[in-house]
Amino acid sequence: MAEIYLDNAASVPMCAAARATMRRVLEQGLADANPSSPHAPGRRVRALLDEARATAARWLGCSPGEIVFTSGGTEADNLALIGAATASRREEGRSGVVVSAIEHHAVLDAARALEARGFVVELARCDGSGVVRPEQVRRALERVQARGARVGVVALMLVNNEVGTVQPVEDVAELAASAGARLFVDAVQAPFHAVLDPGSLGCDLLALSAHKMGGPKGAGLVYVRRGIPFDPVTYGGGQERMLRPGTENVPGILGMAAALEWARSEREAIEAHKAKLERGLLDHLRRLVPDVEINTGAARRSPGLVNLWVPGVESQVLLAALDMAGVACSYGAACTSGGLQPSHVLQAMGLDEQRVASSIRVSVGPFNTEAEMAEAASRMAHVIRALRTSGERGPDACGSS
Repeated sequence: MAEIYLDNAASVPMCAAARATMRRVLEQGLADANPSSPHAPGRRVRALLDEARATAARWLGCSPGEIVFTSGGTEADNLALIGAATASRREEGRSGVVVSAIEHHAVLDAARALEARGFVVELARCDGSGVVRPEQVRRALERVQARGARVGVVALMLVNNEVGTVQPVEDVAELAASAGARLFVDAVQAPFHAVLDPGSLGCDLLALSAHKMGGPKGAGLVYVRRGIPFDPVTYGGGQERMLRPGTENVPGILGMAAALEWARSEREAIEAHKAKLERGLLDHLRRLVPDVEINTGAARRSPGLVNLWVPGVESQVLLAALDMAGVACSYGAACTSGGLQPSHVLQAMGLDEQRVASSIRVSVGPFNTEAEMAEAASRMAHVIRALRTSGERGPDACGSS
């Protein structure tokens, strides 16, 4: 039985261009030297790194000097939020931070770390469809002001990683600017969704991760608009303009650059392909299991990323059974400390406990096929019916009875 991979929101399989680039770099030893070394081998590696930086800058429509390479999306999120917030407080006395309630944990946990350091942090709530409306951001800004602080950073992701909703970043950018704050956009889940132009988005900082766009794990970047106050989070070297010290992962960064080029050239085709696959999967599944629902309703979503409510079946049990049936999906919740936690995104949307505990995330990608959608829907329907017939709901991982 062939496996069907429907967890592209967690990681997209590497594209051929990234694989070829990394294989060539590694097999030919092109990146063996340290790019910070002044000798000829080091300079050759530095030239490759500069080329990758130029590629990323072209893709984002910015200057190479505004690109900071990281080890991935989590580090990029931490560096962007903490680096901008600490510098804003140090240089401008702005100790307020607003982040949306549906951000990735890399942003939310970084905000909590800032709060422990004396920053005033407020969450911008979302509506029942998983969208953070500008009005909610405005209210969060007012709450910060009411607590006697001025906001230095506002964080709002472009595409939510659990439910796929597209956030009104451009509108929020105007609010942030009017408050004198910098806007940070986590675009990790959005490389195929839109042309990522910080100027058009109105953001001052933007994070990306290579393995969400067909590149390797272990590489990412932060766009930092030239001229804004920004502090490093780690120390010990002069790499990346001293904003992210440590020897760069050159093979991974080169693989990311190749994936960026591929994503840019194929973006529209990939999005159309994902949208077609999602329609096919949902059409097949609804014919077989009519009561399955999309948790975000009619809200605008990035094609191919959908969060489904499956009444009567615990998500933990369902996903385990789907895995045995050769269909790889995921929870809407993150696994932390060895146990499942309720999805903070679904909770922020106001969904009841039972619905949160019976929801799964399905995410198709550029390498899935139409035939897989029909087969996946058939397997999913078979598993759901079997679990409902047996009455097996399994242990309550998310706190419902």
